[in-house]
Parts: sequence; structure tokens; C-alpha cells
Amino acid sequence: MNIINQIEPTLESLSKGPLLRKITVLILRILAVAIIFLGLLAFLGGIAAIIDIIPYNLSHGLGVTLALVIMILAIFLAVKILLFRARTVQICSEHNYPVIYLSSILLRCGGELLALSSIAMGIASGILLWFSGGLSLEGLPLPAGLIEGPPFITGLVAIISAAVSGVFILIFFYLLAELLLLIRKLPRD
Repeated sequence: MNIINQIEPTLESLSKGPLLRKITVLILRILAVAIIFLGLLAFLGGIAAIIDIIPYNLSHGLGVTLALVIMILAIFLAVKILLFRARTVQICSEHNYPVIYLSSILLRCGGELLALSSIAMGIASGILLWFSGGLSLEGLPLPAGLIEGPPFITGLVAIISAAVSGVFILIFFYLLAELLLLIRKLPRD
């Protein structure tokens, strides 16, 4: 019977924001830990791939090593982004429209993570193309419509196209977040 009495205060807290903010902060922190764990597994897989590749092709092994370093840096930045946005959600004091404000923070976080992954995959693909000599294009996460040509040019195109798409992704998600905040201000005027 005590659980039934707690439904109304819980729903009230959800609609006003405090409980929703606590749940969101918890989810963002859990995502940061999950990214660390998955990054550790990917790192171990990368080390195994390096050990397998180096005896046969030293330059390709060096490319995989540099791509692994890029992946570790991207994972570190993704965890920093998630923890920063968790702190932002935790300290927000928006009482009038908490869901709109929370959604704008999550849109920014999503855009930052997508842009980071796009740029990191592009840099890693470019490095792998440069060091592998274009031997293994099938397994690389290359952007669609990427030209095939000399490995240096193809790698450069992969890096530039990933950087441009990452910037556009970031701008788009920031625009959505700002539009939500603009919607929040409309009823007050």
C-alpha cells in the first residue's frame, strides 16, 4: 500500500524535473562507464590485431597502432563529454520547462558524441589507408561515395569528409537545442 501512496509524489517530481534530472544524470554516468568498458574491450582487440599484423606487414601494424591511439583519445573525449553534460543536467535549476531544457542539453550531448565519432572514424580510416597502402578497403568505416584512388588522396578525402560531416552534425544538433530553448521562451513573451 505504501507504493501506491508514492505514485503521486513521484509523478509530481517527474513533471517538475528533479527526479527526471537525477535519472538522466545516472543514465549519462552509466553510459560513460559503458563506453570505458567497451573501449577497453576494443583496445584489447586492437592489441591482438596489432600482434597478428606486425610480423607480416609492419607499416599496416603501425597504422593500426595509430588508429588505436585515435580510438583511445575519442573514448576519453566521449567520457569527458558525458560527464560534463551530466554535471550540466545536475546543476540546472530550470523549473518552468524542465523537459525542454533537459532535452536541449541531451541534444547537444548527442550532437557532440556523433560529431566526435564521425571525426575519429574519419581520421582512423585515413591513417589506416595511408599505412596499409589501400590493401584492405573493405573493412574500413569509410564514408559513402568515397573516391578510390591513391591511398594518400583517399585517406585525405576520408579525413576531410569526416571532419566536414562532424561539423555539420554538431551545428545541426546545436540548432535543434537552441530551437527548443526558443520554444521555451515563446509563451513568456
